[in-house]
Amino acid sequence: MIIEDSLLTGLVQIQVIWDKFRGMNDEDRIELILAAYERAEGKSYREKIVSAVGYTVPEADDFGLLPYKIEPADQKDERARHEQYWQAMLDEGAYENDEEQLELCFRTLEEANEAKERLENRLQSSKWSILKEVAH
Repeated sequence: MIIEDSLLTGLVQIQVIWDKFRGMNDEDRIELILAAYERAEGKSYREKIVSAVGYTVPEADDFGLLPYKIEPADQKDERARHEQYWQAMLDEGAYENDEEQLELCFRTLEEANEAKERLENRLQSSKWSILKEVAH
């Protein structure tokens, strides 16, 4: 996920949320983002970038950038159903937190609603809840 904020001055701030940043230090993340923008948009655009930050999904979640969460509303103890939910959530981009629970997080309510609809279509008769975190 890429978040671009254009400033009134014409300069740009970039935040990239990408799990492949896992294990990379901040400097390498920044260099990768800037190089990718230069290749894709050209050197003149790259020179407008005043801030570039890279996060993994768990890091972005910790910083409050992904406040909308989706969770199964009809948790059943049935093992097969649990595995189907687990896989569906992973396929939607969930990550496993420190408590070995899946977290399925989104930046906007619209994105969360779209994912909820896909999950309910994939797992017929399933029910999902969208929660909004207000503070960590």
